[in-house]
Amino acid sequence: MMVANNGDVLGVYINVGHKYFKNVVQMSDLPEEQTRYKLNCLFDALSEFYISKRDEKINPDQVRLLKSILLKNYAEEFSIE
Repeated sequence: MMVANNGDVLGVYINVGHKYFKNVVQMSDLPEEQTRYKLNCLFDALSEFYISKRDEKINPDQVRLLKSILLKNYAEEFSIE
């Protein structure tokens, strides 16, 4: 995964040639599996980008904490009652 900051746009690039993506994600008959993988990549990228802008050094614990917060907010926003 690669993140590119272009001013107002943050690009997230997923390596679709990666063995995991090719053998597990791409071969899945479930579109939900592919969407779940891509969302996790997006939340990873957003977390790492934000932490790198806030702090000089990326702290993995801070990245995990922010990703957890983002995932919880996402889950609450799209939960089915």
